[in-house]
Amino acid sequence: MSVGSFIGQFTYEADRIDSFHIIDKAPHKGDCDDFAITVAYLDAGSVLRMWWKIITLQTQIYWCKSPSNEAHIILWVRGRGWIDNIFREWRDRPTGHTRRWYLPFPWIALKLAIGKVARR
Repeated sequence: MSVGSFIGQFTYEADRIDSFHIIDKAPHKGDCDDFAITVAYLDAGSVLRMWWKIITLQTQIYWCKSPSNEAHIILWVRGRGWIDNIFREWRDRPTGHTRRWYLPFPWIALKLAIGKVARR
């Protein structure tokens, strides 16, 4: 699946447990963190390459406040820019998002592990 087709088919659906989940089959439903990690995965082309890009800071995930002042997750990819499930096009600036905090590799790994356990 391409990043573009995923973005076009994505539907927001809140999690019961706050976790990250790579959406790898239809229906393409999830929340902002699922959207961000799935786009990171699809952009990288494989799980191994996604982790390499996260570890080497070529791909970064941020917690922030959305334009409506709610907790939100956005993605930045070197050479592409910013994207999230609210503004579904790549852009140069994280327009409308404030109070951004970078989420380091261990935090992302923990959230993905919680997502694996929660989906069983």
